[in-house]
Amino acid sequence: MKKLSAILLILLMMVSLSSCVGDWSLNYSDTVTADGWDIALDRDGKMAFAAAYVWDGSEEGRRIRIPDIVEGCTVFKLGGYFGRGLPMPFSVVMPAGPGESVIPAGEEGAPKSEELLFTLVIGPYLEEIANVRESSDFISVKEDGTQVIYHPVFAFEVDEKNPSFYAKEGKLYQKRGDALVTDFEYPSEK
Repeated sequence: MKKLSAILLILLMMVSLSSCVGDWSLNYSDTVTADGWDIALDRDGKMAFAAAYVWDGSEEGRRIRIPDIVEGCTVFKLGGYFGRGLPMPFSVVMPAGPGESVIPAGEEGAPKSEELLFTLVIGPYLEEIANVRESSDFISVKEDGTQVIYHPVFAFEVDEKNPSFYAKEGKLYQKRGDALVTDFEYPSEK
């Protein structure tokens, strides 16, 4: 009877350990690009996380749907760690990188600053926000030569079947404890 108890205890410990191992970064050993997203895959565990979204510069591209399933893997996390621990945070990659104004601030013609609103649409499977990096501001030169510094901010829509999050007035909240997710910069209230 003691041997049977010991074997059951060992089996229970192995099952517990294997469930902990399920989200180790070493399991994410493959990346793909899908619909503008860089996605890290754990093909064995059929899990994935979404990292950088490459914005195409279009108005339609500012409404971003986080993929639900990519190559048979459920996207359950936004941002994460890849391979031996390489951080792959969520961020929006701008069509033009950050830059310096050629006209000093305070002078006539200096760039104006505007918020650039992105709407993240979260489906039913996203469970975790693991790693977020602030998206960089970028400078755009209009046809008339004026410069505008765009600062990315986020609003959210969440599928009602999502067990982890909900959106209220464009802000993202965790269902557990009704806590505001503070990893994102929301539009300033005017």
